[in-house]
Amino acid sequence: MYAFNRYRVHKHLGFRNEYICCTVGSEKLRDVSDASYDFVFCAGGVSRGHLSLETVPTMLRAVKPNGYLYFNHSSWSAQFPEYSFEKLDHMIEVLREKGLCSSADKKEGYFNRPGEPTTLYIIRRGDGEF
Repeated sequence: MYAFNRYRVHKHLGFRNEYICCTVGSEKLRDVSDASYDFVFCAGGVSRGHLSLETVPTMLRAVKPNGYLYFNHSSWSAQFPEYSFEKLDHMIEVLREKGLCSSADKKEGYFNRPGEPTTLYIIRRGDGEF
């Protein structure tokens, strides 16, 4: 997972970029405090053979309230029950019920291998606490 404190495009405003690269699992991210990043992006990580769907709340925990978590989820991975779109959508709904997600959008495209459909999830962190 890569995360940074400020969008690169705003560097001219004096915001610093702080990138991290670490392995996430069912446990909390090491050395990352709750609500410490404005934006977290995970490209190609939430898929079979990489990160399980259970890491989505872990990544969202690192995002500040009103910040964003972006990740993509391929149609190939979603064919497996433990990675289904239905399971992911249910998980997002539970996060919303707990106040941890204020909005969730999806964009369809080809973000992984050419010709392989994938869905980009854009989750806005709510005010709830982990």
